[in-house]
Amino acid sequence: MTYEYHVFVSYPHAGHVGTWTRVHLVPTLKECLADEISRPQVFVDEAIEPGAHWRQELRRSLGRSRLLLAIWSPLYFDSDYCLAEWSTMAARERILGIGGADGPSSRLVFPLRYSDGDSFPRAAKEVEQNTVFKDFRYPYPQFRDSERYLPFYDAVTDLAQRIAARLTNVPPWDPDWPTEFPDPPPDPGPTPLPRL
Repeated sequence: MTYEYHVFVSYPHAGHVGTWTRVHLVPTLKECLADEISRPQVFVDEAIEPGAHWRQELRRSLGRSRLLLAIWSPLYFDSDYCLAEWSTMAARERILGIGGADGPSSRLVFPLRYSDGDSFPRAAKEVEQNTVFKDFRYPYPQFRDSERYLPFYDAVTDLAQRIAARLTNVPPWDPDWPTEFPDPPPDPGPTPLPRL
């Protein structure tokens, strides 16, 4: 076995950030990555088949991904699953001994700042962040036809080039990398029917 995905997109589904990620960022990133690498594979959880065990599929897909593109916003840090995805890839970095003194070019976590980082936790504020998209936060489909879309496209092109460069430093795949997902909530059991 080996890697299946070049990039795992970690993002909150709630709010405008989820819509923006699915409608604008991911399709444009796939297009731009195709100009940089052969047959780019980008995992977005909306690709999980209905009826699949989504928690297990998230773990499997993250474990088979080279890089994590984390779309940081206040909602990201309120999501147990987003934090688990970030923690999982950060744990892989620690095991591999990369990211610290080696600098950001060897990191497996690639943060993208959707909004200003004033309310981010300290651990996020300490990560070098030079990928800021807060000027392009239009979730509506009409954004693609606006004047602001061309600078957005340029920014995604630059992002794709930097992701492609970072992919060259990714270590070989290891099936024993840890995953740090939260435990599922307990099964509440059957709901009793009301007495008539």
